[in-house]
Amino acid sequence: PVESFMYFYLHDAFCNEISTSIIQSKQDCIDWITYTYFYRRIHANPSFYGVKDTSPLGISAYLTELVEETLKDLTDASMIEVEEEEESQEDVISPLNGSLISSYHNVPFPSMHTFMLSLSKSSNMKAILEILSSASVFESIPIRREDSSTLSKLHDRVPLKFSVTANSESTAFKTFVLLQAYFSRLKLPQDLEIDLKEILKKSVPLVNAIVDILSGEGNLNATTAMDVSQMLIQGVWDTDSPLKQVPCFNSQILNKCVEKNIETVYDIMSLEDEEREEIIDLNNKEMYRVANFVNSYPNVELQYAIDLSDPIISNEPKSIVVTLARDDEPESLEVVSDKFPFKKTENWWIVIGEASSKQL
Repeated sequence: PVESFMYFYLHDAFCNEISTSIIQSKQDCIDWITYTYFYRRIHANPSFYGVKDTSPLGISAYLTELVEETLKDLTDASMIEVEEEEESQEDVISPLNGSLISSYHNVPFPSMHTFMLSLSKSSNMKAILEILSSASVFESIPIRREDSSTLSKLHDRVPLKFSVTANSESTAFKTFVLLQAYFSRLKLPQDLEIDLKEILKKSVPLVNAIVDILSGEGNLNATTAMDVSQMLIQGVWDTDSPLKQVPCFNSQILNKCVEKNIETVYDIMSLEDEEREEIIDLNNKEMYRVANFVNSYPNVELQYAIDLSDPIISNEPKSIVVTLARDDEPESLEVVSDKFPFKKTENWWIVIGEASSKQL
């Protein structure tokens, strides 16, 4: 028979059920477990799960201890709150921000715990990339003997250096280096390309969780994590020319754009046909890809207004009217990316922040 591995993932299961209010008390936790395959296997193969007393009372005590330990871990990690209700004398479990973020983005408890311990209002681009790379979900990425020298050479070429003594045996180091190689568009051996693809697939929900953790704490460097999200999708650094995102734009075309003071994708849109043909020297198939990207590129204008007839008072609510206008309704909300190997739908953040205090 196949044994249940619920035992190893109970934190994640409880997080999901607490976030959706299916579990609201310790008794709910016990009741919920009785509906699982795990519960059936405890009776069938107790020694596998470390159950010594197989009587109904023994199994009940085992489950109570398991629930207590799991809830304590979640409480210590500030992901849930357990309060005792005076009237019923029963514990009431409610989700905190960490639990809701973990459940929504499907981030496992060990990774979420690492993020919540490590992220702060002073986390810069390098720190965020290091914290992202240390997520437990990357531990399944293989470390091959021949990777060590290749990763060390790549580490010498990428702009950000690993803080911890470079241990080329760790998945955190490998992930940190491969992500930078991807942003820098460095050529990789085929096996590392396969590893990178797996890293990119896992990174997007993790970065979205990092954005939510930082913004939940009111930290304006959530915008740096938003930059990382965009970097993942387009395979560029936040400091690179936005034109690097355009498919088939090689260094020759990018240099011509610099000479003609063309800095953004919107500048490409406004070029006359003759000027565009002079700058973008590509064949028909490549021009089609460029046109597809440029025509899909979102042109969104933002306006905001604050009613100043009433004074703005600290810690009091104040309405801001934000108007977003898009020039054309898009045929599809799927992002056009030359580098990201998976389908991705557009998503947007509206951020209001105080730059001097770095507060969201």
